[in-house]
Amino acid sequence: MTSERREFERIPFTIIANYRVYLQKTLRKEELFYGQADIINISGGGIQVSLRDVSSDLLSDLLESHRKLLLEFELTVGGKPVILRGKMVWARREQKTEAGICFVDIGTDEQKLILDYVEENLSHNN
Repeated sequence: MTSERREFERIPFTIIANYRVYLQKTLRKEELFYGQADIINISGGGIQVSLRDVSSDLLSDLLESHRKLLLEFELTVGGKPVILRGKMVWARREQKTEAGICFVDIGTDEQKLILDYVEENLSHNN
C-alpha cells in the first residue's frame, strides 16, 4: 500500500462541466476536441474527471504523445463562474475514462475561491 501525499486537500465535487482540449502551438492554440466531463473531486491544485465520449485510441495518443495539451473547464464554484485550465497528468480507461487534471496558469483569485470552497466543505464534514 502506497502513501499518497498531496499539496491540497480534495473534496467530492460532483457536477457536469464542458471542456475543450487544445494542442499548444508556438503562437496559437489548435482545438483538438471538446465535450462534457463529470467532475469527481476538486482541490486547490486540480480536479479528477470522468471524460465522456473519448475513444481509447485518442486517449492513448494524448497520454503517449509529448504534445502539450491544455484542457479548459467552465465551472461554478461557490456560486461564481470560473474558467480553469489544466493539463492531464494521468488517465485510465476501464468502464469509463477518468483523468487527473493539474491546474495551470490559475489566477490567485480563482485559486483562493477554490481553496476557500474546499476548506468550507471540509469543515462542514468534520
